[in-house]
Amino acid sequence: MKKTFRKLAVLAVFMALPFFFVQCDNSKEKTGGKEGEGQQQQAVGQKENQPQPKSQAKNQPKAMLPERLLNLGLTDTQRAQCEAAHQEIFTPDVIAQRSEMFKKLRGMEKDSAEYTNFQNEIREKFKPYNVQFNKKLRQILTPEQQDKYFAFK
Repeated sequence: MKKTFRKLAVLAVFMALPFFFVQCDNSKEKTGGKEGEGQQQQAVGQKENQPQPKSQAKNQPKAMLPERLLNLGLTDTQRAQCEAAHQEIFTPDVIAQRSEMFKKLRGMEKDSAEYTNFQNEIREKFKPYNVQFNKKLRQILTPEQQDKYFAFK
């Protein structure tokens, strides 16, 4: 009798366990989600109420400036000059070539010799564009910003 009861108890526990976990997980997500959603909705509402500058309008594509360049605390004029220089040097044809090459690179194994050779080929192909862009950046950025941006990693 005890063995049968134990078997049934273990069986009942295993059957009820998944429902317990599902219920606990959902309650945590709903509690945290409701607070987070309210804050997100407030932030979205605030963003919608603020007028957007012309450079950040929804119709214009985002600038493809490097992240570390954007983190330098550029003024609005510096940012506009950097975006103009980037668009002048990196034309849509160049960007399309680069994105195609990177797609091909992603399909390769990272540890293979073919991967490293193709990566070096990409660097060499786009080196003139990068050098030209860096020359323009040196004219736009302040000396302190140049030190931060061009510092060796």
